[in-house]
Amino acid sequence: MAMIKCKECGQDISNSAKTCPHCGVTRPAGQKSLLQKLASLVWGLVIFVIVITWLGSNDEETTNSGTGTAGTAAVTTPTYTKAQLDAVLSEVRSEPKVIAASWNNETTASLLASVVDDGTNRKGYAEYLCLVMAEHGVKGGIVRVMASHEKWKELGKAWCS
Repeated sequence: MAMIKCKECGQDISNSAKTCPHCGVTRPAGQKSLLQKLASLVWGLVIFVIVITWLGSNDEETTNSGTGTAGTAAVTTPTYTKAQLDAVLSEVRSEPKVIAASWNNETTASLLASVVDDGTNRKGYAEYLCLVMAEHGVKGGIVRVMASHEKWKELGKAWCS
């Protein structure tokens, strides 16, 4: 049996005491009642559900506004040739907004396009580049529109269908 201080009067009492023998306060060690414990559990579950819902609905990262489907499961098995990949790069590099372009991963058709950061979200531009890829038969990849100052910054991303 350990001794603790009563939360009300500050006298030494047993940590298992239901009331303080000095001042009579109930739950002198600050123990929570069953109802308080249940309320804490319910609030914890509510917060957990809100966080999970928010993470699942973050459309900047998981959806593609009609040019594909949600999440990483949208990436399909690639069926394209080196010539198709080269044709996509050639067209993307000829875009006026694009400074440079390269395949981050040719196997999964992961295209990186570097542009000047003018402060705007480039998700729509990434979706447009998905359409350019599709015109050349390259489907099921991802486009990331990036800018570089001191380090790389992602300005937009789209999953291509």
